[in-house]
Amino acid sequence: MIKQLLLKNSLYRSVRFVFIILVVILVVSKKKSFAQHQNLSFNASLDSVLSYFSQEFGYKFAYDNELVQKIIINQKINFSDSEKELEKLLISNGFSFKLINSVYVIIPTDIPKKKYNLVGIVKDKETGESLPFAHIITTDKELFCVSNQDGYFSFLDLSLDTLNLIISYVGYNPAVYKIKSFNEGKLKVFYLSSQNLEINEVVIHAESESTFQADNQTGLTTLNTLDIYKLPNSGESDVLKLVQMMPGIKSTNESSADLIIRGGTMDQNLILFDDFTLYHVDHFYGMVSSLNPKVIKHIQVYKGGFDARYGGRMNSVVNIVGKSGNSVKPSVDFGVNMLSVNLMIEAPLFNKGSVLIAGRRSYTDIFQTQLFNQMFENINDYDEINILPADSFNISDGMSGGMSDTDDYKPVFYFYDINAKLSYSITEKDNIALSYFSSFDKLKRDESIYGSFFRNDDVLGNNGLSLRWGRQWNNRFYTKFLLSQSKFFNEFLSTEQYELDFENYITYKIQNTNDVDEKALKFNSEYKYSDHLSLDFGYELVNQHINYMLKYSYDDYEEIGEDISNNSYLHSAFIQGRLENFHKFDLSLGLRNSYYKQTDKLYLEPRFNLTYHWNNYFRLKAAIGKYNQFLTKVFTGEEITNSKSLWFISDGVDIPVGESNQFIVGFQYSKNKFLIDVEYYKKKVDGIVKYVYDFSSYYELTYDTSFYETGASFHSGSSDIQGVDVLISKDFGKFYSWISYSLSENNNKFDKLNNGKQFSSVNDQRHEFKIAGIKSFKNWNVALTWIYGTGFVYSYPYYSIDDYTYYSEDVKLPDYHKLDCSFTYNFCLRNFKGNIGISVLNLYNRQNKKIQELIPYVDESDTYYDLMSVNLPGRAISAFFNIKF
Repeated sequence: MIKQLLLKNSLYRSVRFVFIILVVILVVSKKKSFAQHQNLSFNASLDSVLSYFSQEFGYKFAYDNELVQKIIINQKINFSDSEKELEKLLISNGFSFKLINSVYVIIPTDIPKKKYNLVGIVKDKETGESLPFAHIITTDKELFCVSNQDGYFSFLDLSLDTLNLIISYVGYNPAVYKIKSFNEGKLKVFYLSSQNLEINEVVIHAESESTFQADNQTGLTTLNTLDIYKLPNSGESDVLKLVQMMPGIKSTNESSADLIIRGGTMDQNLILFDDFTLYHVDHFYGMVSSLNPKVIKHIQVYKGGFDARYGGRMNSVVNIVGKSGNSVKPSVDFGVNMLSVNLMIEAPLFNKGSVLIAGRRSYTDIFQTQLFNQMFENINDYDEINILPADSFNISDGMSGGMSDTDDYKPVFYFYDINAKLSYSITEKDNIALSYFSSFDKLKRDESIYGSFFRNDDVLGNNGLSLRWGRQWNNRFYTKFLLSQSKFFNEFLSTEQYELDFENYITYKIQNTNDVDEKALKFNSEYKYSDHLSLDFGYELVNQHINYMLKYSYDDYEEIGEDISNNSYLHSAFIQGRLENFHKFDLSLGLRNSYYKQTDKLYLEPRFNLTYHWNNYFRLKAAIGKYNQFLTKVFTGEEITNSKSLWFISDGVDIPVGESNQFIVGFQYSKNKFLIDVEYYKKKVDGIVKYVYDFSSYYELTYDTSFYETGASFHSGSSDIQGVDVLISKDFGKFYSWISYSLSENNNKFDKLNNGKQFSSVNDQRHEFKIAGIKSFKNWNVALTWIYGTGFVYSYPYYSIDDYTYYSEDVKLPDYHKLDCSFTYNFCLRNFKGNIGISVLNLYNRQNKKIQELIPYVDESDTYYDLMSVNLPGRAISAFFNIKF
C-alpha cells in the first residue's frame, strides 16, 4: 500500500514537472516569436504589409485594392504595439481607418503627396533627331508647354501618380504617353513617328496632314515641311513658296527674293537659319529659294508681334531650323528636277551625334530645259515713249504691251548651295551643333539691240556659320551660347558697247559691289519657375561691316565713283516673362534694350502678347510692340533684277534707324480639325529710305560723275500699313484644304517726294486670295492651288524743276491670277523609298506681269523713257524625282 502510494506520488511529481517544463517552453517560445515580430523591414506594396498584419495578428481589413497596391512601403515597422503601428503606417501614406464590426475599413485622406519633376526630350523615332517647338499637353488640358529648340521640355511639382501626355508636332502623328513612374533628374525620351509610315513596303499616309499649325502666340504660324514636295513647284520644291501660301504674305510676284510680309520689304524681315542671319535667300533673281528643302526640319513664321528674343528687324521673323542628321543609321537622299541635282548624306557620329552634308547645283549653264527657257524668255519687253525732263506724263494701258526690239537675248545662269551640320551630345543634357551654309549665283545676260551689245554679269551669294552649345542644367534652367557669322556678297558689272561705224565701237562699264559681314555673340537663358511661369533673358553683341564700291569706265578711262566702308556695333539685352495656361490666359511681357554705337543712343523696345482661351475651341489674341532696325536695303537701280539694291548701315542722318510700332488683334476658332484664324494689324513705320537721282542728268551720271555728284540723295519717310488676314482650313482626313485672304493698304510719305503728299507703296496690293487643297489616296498626293491678286500700285519717277518728286496716280499692273496643280507618287522598294512628281503651272495660260519700270535715256536735247516690263511665264510643266536609302 505504502509502496503504491509512493509510486503514485512519484508519477504525479513527474507529470507536474513535465507540465511545468512545457509551460515554460511555451511561454519562452511565445516571447521569442513576439521578439522576432517586434522589428521588421519591408519593401513591398501596402497591400502585402496589410496581409501580414492579418495573418499574424488576426486583423480584418476592407479597402480599395487598386489604390492600396500603388503604395510602396520601404521602411522598418515595430510591432510592439500593432494597432498603433497600423495607424501610423496608414496616415503616413494618405489613409485613415474606422473599426466597424471588428473590421478595419481603410479610407484615403487628402494629405500632401510627394512632388515630382519630369524632364523630357522629343525625338524623331526613325532618325533620332530632336524635334524643336513640339507641343506637349496633359489629357485633362491642365498643363501645356512647348519644347525648346533642342527639343527639351519639363513639368514641375507634379503630384499625380500617373501622367497622361499628348505630344504633337506638325507633320508627325500625335502620340499619347502614360507615365507611371518618375525618376528624378533622369531625362525621359519621347518619340514621334512621321506621318509617312512604311508598312509592308507600301507608303501609307496618316489621317492628319495639316500644312499650318496655328500657335497660341499672336502672329505665329508653324509650317509642315513635308508638304514642300506635295505642292506645285516651278522646278524646285521651294520652302519659301510654301511660306507665301499663308495669308498676309504676297504670292503674286512669284519671287522668293521679295518676301513681302504684311506690307514690309524684304530687308525688314529677320530670316534665321540655325541661328545665323541670312541676307540673301534666292537663286535666279528670286525664281528659286536658296534654301535646300532636304535640309529643312522646322519653320516658324512670325508675321508680326514677335517677342523680345528677336531684334534687329522691324517687320517679321522667319526662323528656320535645319536637320541635324540621322543618328540611328547612315542614309543617302538624291533628287533631280528640271533645274538642278540635289544630294544629301547623313550618318551617325560615335553613337552620340550625327553629321549631315548636302549639296545642290543647277545644270542650266550646260543644258537648258524647256522650263528654264520659259522662265526667262520674256524678261525684257520694251515700249519707247519720249518725254521732256520737266513734263508730267500719264501711263496708259496701251503703253505696256509693246514688242521687244531685242535681236538676241542669251541668259547664262547657274547656282549652287551647300549645307553641312555636325551635331554631338556631350551628355544627355549637353548638345553642340556646328552648322554651315553657302549659296552662290552666277548670272550673265547678253543682249544685242540694233547692232549694240549689252552684258550684265552678276555674282552674288550668302555664306553662314554658327556654333551653338545648349545645356539643360536641371528641371528648370536651360542656356544657349552662340557664335555666328554671315557674309553677303554682290558684284555687278554692266558693259555697254555701241557701234559708231562699221569698224569702231565705244565701250562703257559700270561696276558695283556690295558686301555685308555680320559677326554675332549671343547668350540666351530660359528659367522655368513653375509650369505656368517662365523667364527668358539674354545678351547679344552684333558687329556689322558693309562695303560699297562704284567704279565706272569709258573706253580706257577709269574712275572710282564711290568707295564706302562702314562698321557698327550693336549691344542688346532682353528680358521676358511668360505666363502660360494660367486661368485661361497666355501672357508674354518683354523688354529689349539696344545700344547702337553709330548713333550713341539706347533704343527701348517693349513687347506685349496676350491670348485668352474663352473655351476649348475659341481664343482671343492681341499683341503690341516696338521694333528697331539698324541697317537697310536701298533700291538704287534696276528693279527688274534687284541687282542694285544695296545694304547700308544706319548712320542716323542719311540712313535713319528704322522704327516700327505694331498693333495686332484677332481671334481663333478650332474644333474638329476645322480652323478659322483672323488677325487685324496696324503698323506705323518710320525711317524707310528711298534713293532718288536726277533723271535729267542721267547722261552725266552714267559716264562722267558718280551718283552723289549728280544730286542723287537719300530720302527718309514713313509708311502707314494696315490690313486683315484670314485663314480658314479644314482637315477631312486624307484631304486637307485651306483658304487665305488678305486685305491691306500701304501708303508712304516723304517730305520732298510727291510734294509731301502720301502715295501708295510699291508693295501696296489691296486684295489677295489663295485657295489650296492636298488629297492623299493610296500612294498618291494630288495638290491644287489658285491665287488671285489685284494689281500692285506703281509710282513712276521723274524730275521736276523745283525738287525731286514722284509722280503717283492709281497706276496699276493688271490683276494677277493663276491655277497650278501637281501629282506626286510615293514609293517604297525594299530599302529604298522616294517620290516622283509633276507640276502643271499656270494651267489656263494666264499672261501675268511681274513688274514695270521706266528706264531713262538721255541725249543732249531730250530725255526719253523705255517702259520695261517682265512678263511671268505662261503654261509650263516641271517634274522631279527623289530617292532615299
